[in-house]
Amino acid sequence: MRDDIPKTHTEVLAALSGRGSLSFDMPAARKKQFALNIQRQKRSLIMLRQNTGWLGKKWALIYSLYAEVSLMWVSRGVPSMGHAFLVYQTAHRAIETIEGEDIDGGIIRVTFVGRP
Repeated sequence: MRDDIPKTHTEVLAALSGRGSLSFDMPAARKKQFALNIQRQKRSLIMLRQNTGWLGKKWALIYSLYAEVSLMWVSRGVPSMGHAFLVYQTAHRAIETIEGEDIDGGIIRVTFVGRP
């Protein structure tokens, strides 16, 4: 893990405030898996917020468990990917866009850009 990555929730929010950004480098082979897990996390957050009935909440919690297990499976062996997911989960409301770019050598850089 890089030393310049924020380690607390307050540091993450401070780094993203005022259109700030946080970047993570990960293997390009995991690009599709990263995108799918971000979609799963978004869907999980929406389901937890929208389902207010007893059965809806149970279904949302089951889906959240599925999303978390798939997240752990995909990010094994790639600490930067796990850290990127953790930042997304803890500060998703402070993130305006997620940008990605290919870097030489089979590496991609994912950048979370904060809201103004």
